[in-house]
Amino acid sequence: MGKQEDLFRLLQNADETGVRLEIVGGLPLWEFSQVQRHQSAVDNIRGSIKPRTKKATGCEAKDIEIGPRFYLSQGVKDVVVFDPHTLLVLHVRRDGVTRQISPVTIALECGCQCVV
Repeated sequence: MGKQEDLFRLLQNADETGVRLEIVGGLPLWEFSQVQRHQSAVDNIRGSIKPRTKKATGCEAKDIEIGPRFYLSQGVKDVVVFDPHTLLVLHVRRDGVTRQISPVTIALECGCQCVV
């Protein structure tokens, strides 16, 4: 009974000791966890994602011209579009459009405000 309790305790603490159990093809495999190295790789890849050029995004016309009109037609009162590359902030309402540069505080029709 002592060996089963020891095994159970090891299973409970496996994550803390840097070991994980993974089932692959129905077979249990114990391996050392590489959490930090894996997370660093993920962060490096995520940080490298960016459009090749501004034109390559394919979003400018849709986001600036088509999207706001669609949202307003659906009853949205404020449409805010932010381009992180140029810092352009487009604020569209039924009564007009303003173009500003981030950071800017925008007063919304609902009475709230936001900083973009």
